[in-house]
Amino acid sequence: MAENKEEIKNGFFFIIVAFLLAVSLYQTTGILLDTGTPFVTVVSDSMEHSHPGRFGRLSTINEDEDKGITSLFTTEMGINIGDVVLVRGAEFDDIEAGREKGDVIVFESKDEELNQNMPPMIHRVISRNETSLETMGDNSQGQVRYCVRPGGEHRQKTNGCNPNERLVKIEEDIREDQVLGSAFIVLPNLGYTKLVPTCILFDNIMGSQDPDIQYMCDSIL
Repeated sequence: MAENKEEIKNGFFFIIVAFLLAVSLYQTTGILLDTGTPFVTVVSDSMEHSHPGRFGRLSTINEDEDKGITSLFTTEMGINIGDVVLVRGAEFDDIEAGREKGDVIVFESKDEELNQNMPPMIHRVISRNETSLETMGDNSQGQVRYCVRPGGEHRQKTNGCNPNERLVKIEEDIREDQVLGSAFIVLPNLGYTKLVPTCILFDNIMGSQDPDIQYMCDSIL
């Protein structure tokens, strides 16, 4: 009995140490990269690129002589569900726009309730002026708009919003204080260590009704 208590005690101790180390690593990396959000786990296919070969991005690199293995870790090859993206601070005036070569940024919505109910968005800057940016996903047919209910529950706008919903044009008029940083390294599939347990927890235990989580889980499970 005493041995069991000691094992439980040691287990809790190691969990606490691991948690503190993870927090310390996150904060230290954020300081080095000049952003409060140094890592982002991708939960959407809106930035995916088409790679018809059997091994996806690796097949494309193998077939294209202009692409080296380092291309695998850049936004040039697209960003898939389950990837982890490293983010660094970005000077607002230096952010470049373009449908194919624009910078990929991580940003929040101006709508505070929506921010509390969804992760930051990671999309490419397609146009800009001196004070604002517009983005769109490489794999998107248009810019994302949400119908948001009181409390932050939301869905992507299709035909229109209901009377009790407000329209949030999240990818338009993005201001400097919304930008968390720009993507500069993609770590393929590393985020599945976080996403798979999340899906098991939400789908099987909590019965999540969040459409973003449900879509992500349907894609990976």
